[in-house]
Amino acid sequence: MYLKISLSDFLTVFAARTRGWFFERRPGYALAAAFVFATSCSTILSAFWPFKESIKSAARKGHYEMQPLKDRAFAILTTWIFCLLFFLVQDAIKVATYWVLDQLDENRQRIAEVERRAALTNMAASEARGQGLTTAGGPGAAISAGTAKKYDDRISKLEREIQQLKGILQQQAG
Repeated sequence: MYLKISLSDFLTVFAARTRGWFFERRPGYALAAAFVFATSCSTILSAFWPFKESIKSAARKGHYEMQPLKDRAFAILTTWIFCLLFFLVQDAIKVATYWVLDQLDENRQRIAEVERRAALTNMAASEARGQGLTTAGGPGAAISAGTAKKYDDRISKLEREIQQLKGILQQQAG
């Protein structure tokens, strides 16, 4: 149990550091060295557990004595394989979850865009009414072609600026 927890906890660090697959970004030298050191120590400790506690005192406390796995090399190998396989499954679930969240976010952005354009159309209609234009044909009918084009051009310019800023942020992050 000790070895499984030590390995799976450290492997989770590799999965948690990226939004994509763990192998898309090389870990830093410090993290790689810490992984090698910590997992080696955990494996050695589980194989040759040096701390002895009498079975009677352990039973009185309501827990059992931890035994070394030195005679059970197969148990150590099996634990390593299990942790590595589960890590791959965990990473695949993480990637799939981020993909679903990104798809939902894109849909939310499209809905927000439609709502924003509707609000701008209503704002332009209110402005047109304030200038004495007629609103025959509905609330948006009062917008002159020039006013609608002005708002649409401004929206397009802002969208391009946002895309440029997103690109800059993605370059800096990745």
